[in-house]
Amino acid sequence: MNKNNNLAVVAYTNFSRDSRVQKETYAAYESGYNLDIYTLKHNNLGPFKSYNFIDIDLEQYRGTSQGKYLLSYFKFFFSCFFYLTKNYVKKRYKIVHFHNMPNFLVFSAIIPKLFGAKIILDIHDLMPELFSVKFQKPVNHFIIKLFYFEERISAKFANVVIATNSFHINRFIKNGINKEKITEIVNVADEKIFYAPSQNNIKNEELIIAYPSTLSKRLGIDNLLEAVEMLNNKGVKLKLNIYGDGDYRNEILEILKNKNLENVVKLSDSFVTLENLSSELDKADVGIIPLPSDRSNDIAMPVKIYEFFAKKICVVASDLPLMTSCFNDSVIFFKAGDSEDLADKIEYLAENKDVVKKFAERGYKIFSSQSWSYYKSKYQNIIITSK
Repeated sequence: MNKNNNLAVVAYTNFSRDSRVQKETYAAYESGYNLDIYTLKHNNLGPFKSYNFIDIDLEQYRGTSQGKYLLSYFKFFFSCFFYLTKNYVKKRYKIVHFHNMPNFLVFSAIIPKLFGAKIILDIHDLMPELFSVKFQKPVNHFIIKLFYFEERISAKFANVVIATNSFHINRFIKNGINKEKITEIVNVADEKIFYAPSQNNIKNEELIIAYPSTLSKRLGIDNLLEAVEMLNNKGVKLKLNIYGDGDYRNEILEILKNKNLENVVKLSDSFVTLENLSSELDKADVGIIPLPSDRSNDIAMPVKIYEFFAKKICVVASDLPLMTSCFNDSVIFFKAGDSEDLADKIEYLAENKDVVKKFAERGYKIFSSQSWSYYKSKYQNIIITSK
């Protein structure tokens, strides 16, 4: 590799748990870049030990305090500013790729930018909408307006802005971001990890349901558990496997105990790696995405929907605008936030396994035309032309 062909990746995340950051980082590696990865300190690097990590000695804050969120972000920002500036003297990064949140991390590369480095801002999540929902602030609240401004000036500082879907692109343009800067890189599943089992036959009399996600109340898991309780009380034969970890774990365990669902619902002991999750999903008939409707979720596209498609699993999801506009004929939708409607849809599938298989095939057909290979090429074209 060219010694001066250096690229820095900056992400306020646990690298080993963030599939999008992993995929794009590996795509840069395949393109011939030497990589420095600035991320939160973590121990389980697994197959990523060959990368050069500059660990920032912080843990990702996942609480409910606005002040502590911002304090953690600023601590990470100033650490990145120090190390990026220090290392740039020697490595002369051609590109610095930032993954939000937050967006203002891009300014930690002001010195590389002044000396010609190209800045990529990869916006996974919309901070104004997400924080409006998380902290129950109206969209016209001055703090939320500040987040819109933060997004706008960060995008102006960047050379390239990556969006995850067309809804986000339209929102960025509405916020004053230059359309010419924006490229769409959809966060689809990596077909090298998520691929269909050799046989797609439903082997169990009971319906096996998968829910892989961060364990957070705001992602709709309560509605799923309520639906499972209804079905269990009716004697519907099913099993729910929950894969993941998060701040809602203890509450979930309490719900399972109080609702006598411990024999119906299995919760993984901790976070499940992508490779292990792919193997676990071979057991599933149905994958559930129970996101509630809000300003953030309505224009979100969960990567899990593509992982289910790739594994030939029938998908049941909330009828949120973006998902219904993209997958109206390939996903079974229920009314967002309505646990009874979700229960009805699951019961219907438990009684009609042929429908499960039909929707699994439809989803797989979509994935076959929108695999990671396609979007990886788009990303590699960005970083190659930015050299």
